[in-house]
Amino acid sequence: MGKVIVEQIVSADGYAEDADGGIGFFANAEWINGVDGEQLRMLSGVAAIVLGAKTYRMFADYWPTADPAVDPVATPIRELPKFVVSSSLESAPWGTSDSAEILRGDGVAAVRDLRHRFTGNL
Repeated sequence: MGKVIVEQIVSADGYAEDADGGIGFFANAEWINGVDGEQLRMLSGVAAIVLGAKTYRMFADYWPTADPAVDPVATPIRELPKFVVSSSLESAPWGTSDSAEILRGDGVAAVRDLRHRFTGNL
C-alpha cells in the first residue's frame, strides 16, 4: 500500500491565492522555478493528485493550459490522474478533454480507498 504525501502552500496571511482568488501568481513567479527540480522529483513518485474543491477550481483554471516551458511541473500535473474530494461539485472538468474524478463523502475514507487502488506513492 502506498503512502500519502501532503503538499500545502500557505502564505504569511494564510491564503495561497492572488487578489482574484486564483493561482495566476505562478505565471510570473520565476523564483518558483528554482524548486521545479525538487517538485519534478517528488511528482515522479506520485500516482495521483487529490485536491479539495477550492484548490481544484484554482488548479483547473491554470494547470491544464500551463506551458511546460514556463512551468516544468505542468506536464506531470496535467498527466497524473486527479481526484477532488467534494460534496458540492457536480463535475470536475480538467481542460477540454479530461476530468478529475469526484470523491464524495468522508475525505479521509476516500483517500484510504485510493491507497488501495494505486500501487504508487499515493
